Amino acid sequence: ATLRLSGAVLGSGAFGKVVEATAYGLGTEDKATRVAVKMLKPRAHSEERDALMSEMKILSHLGYHDNIVNLLGACTQGGPMLMITEYCSHGDLLNFLRAHAQDFMVSMMSVEEDDACYKNIAVQPPRLRSDSGISCWSDYQEVKPALSPGHTDPGQLIDTLSVFDLMRFSYQVAEGLDFLSSRNCIHRDVAARNVLLTDRHVAKICDFGLARDIRNDDSYIVQGNALLPVKWMAPESIFECVYTVQSDVWSYGVLLWEIFSLGKSPYPNVVVDTNFYKMIKDGRHMEQPEFAPDEMYHLMTLCWSLEPTNRPTFKMIGQLISRLLPSTNDMLQHPNDQVMYKNIDECREDEEVRGASLKRREEERDHRDDAEEMKLKNIYQLS
Repeated sequence: ATLRLSGAVLGSGAFGKVVEATAYGLGTEDKATRVAVKMLKPRAHSEERDALMSEMKILSHLGYHDNIVNLLGACTQGGPMLMITEYCSHGDLLNFLRAHAQDFMVSMMSVEEDDACYKNIAVQPPRLRSDSGISCWSDYQEVKPALSPGHTDPGQLIDTLSVFDLMRFSYQVAEGLDFLSSRNCIHRDVAARNVLLTDRHVAKICDFGLARDIRNDDSYIVQGNALLPVKWMAPESIFECVYTVQSDVWSYGVLLWEIFSLGKSPYPNVVVDTNFYKMIKDGRHMEQPEFAPDEMYHLMTLCWSLEPTNRPTFKMIGQLISRLLPSTNDMLQHPNDQVMYKNIDECREDEEVRGASLKRREEERDHRDDAEEMKLKNIYQLS
């Protein structure tokens, strides 16, 4: 296989960058594939090299899923280390939401009061807060407008997003995180900046630089000092340095808040100080985002339960959101588009009923996984 770099930089940091490229011969056919290539800069240290290798190993171990940015290939010998992944033309979700916020709010203002799709949404006069455009690091920047809801033709562009688009993004991220948890992996940095969008409006989780395999651990204890995304972190992660799938659920609740506020910064105008930490310990939540249906805000508060075991699983979250999406959604099959929110207790019962069969399937899969070596032997070596 061969790789041709276009020179277009999609994102850049202190020690690495992501560039657009065209790969030939990735699959069975010798056709061109648009890809993203992550590489280290010359001044990168051994720690950054190890981190990139770790990310490649994690993605290789995970395997394919529609809602993660999948690994397509790698080059680890005979030159600079390269990680080749799927290309997501719309960039990161955070900047995508901010870029479309004004059009979204104008569209919401035009919705008639009796429209059933928006009965639970408090529409307020459009306004952009001063904190809605804060700078952030991202692997991607916005490339072009998104597709219209329900359309898959990359040539057709949209004028606005809908609330159901926001809910679909929420569902897709939950599906990706459920996949990670099924593979015994926690992400540790779930946020809108770490979700990318394809030209078909598919949300994909990216940036596994902080991810860890927890196959043999119930939790991951962080040692040493690091720059951590405190406003997205669960209390047990902040105060005890404990990371679990349940702490990812808390962060997902913050991501939901980002989505339904159209990319605002969480805990707006709140400085991370002793008062902030006290607020988190006391269980005080952010207020309902401007465009969040009541059901979605209730889901956020469930994700922010102080007791980790009281938070819903990602499988439950996917079930809850799926019941709010219309039956015409291409990704989901719903027998009745009038079915609304199903409470968390009922979802827990649903999950318990399927628990035995799921456990058997997971044990069979784990048995197969144990026979595999944790290395990049299944990844293309590109020259």
